[in-house]
Amino acid sequence: MDSTAWLRQLEQINESGTALQGRMLAAQAELDEILVVSDSNAVTVELDAAGVISSVEIADGTRTSMSADALAGEVNRAITLAGIAFRADAASAADGTATGINLGSLLGRIFSGGQPEQQKVANDFKTLSIVLLGGSVIGVELDSRWVASTPERLIAEEIVRMARIASEQF
Repeated sequence: MDSTAWLRQLEQINESGTALQGRMLAAQAELDEILVVSDSNAVTVELDAAGVISSVEIADGTRTSMSADALAGEVNRAITLAGIAFRADAASAADGTATGINLGSLLGRIFSGGQPEQQKVANDFKTLSIVLLGGSVIGVELDSRWVASTPERLIAEEIVRMARIASEQF
């Protein structure tokens, strides 16, 4: 490879990096807006040392004061916040290095245009689905009839149970 071709390839990589950085900043801005919109304490999620959901608390009356989709949104927001806190704690414990991320694999997917696919694991009655991305729980989907007839404590327990099962499968 001559120096002109090498320089051209380096410029293309630089342009790709700049474009990716712009996309990342735009995505971060969107996430910041989403996370700020809801200041509700209706749902809290805690993760164990492995980053798996260990506790979900849903405030009394929450399931009757919002739709199943809104409750799922609150659970997903709480999962996101718990995941951010978990990764921040892991990074600070490792002296600022991001743990749990295979940088080579991530860069390979970015440059090849590949995106990791979401997986779903549903309970036996299909009333709750756990959504995973790259083996990490990123959200839930709830059946509205089940939410309407199930106490908050049992919904929370089922989320924890299914998150543990889903994490073991992936």
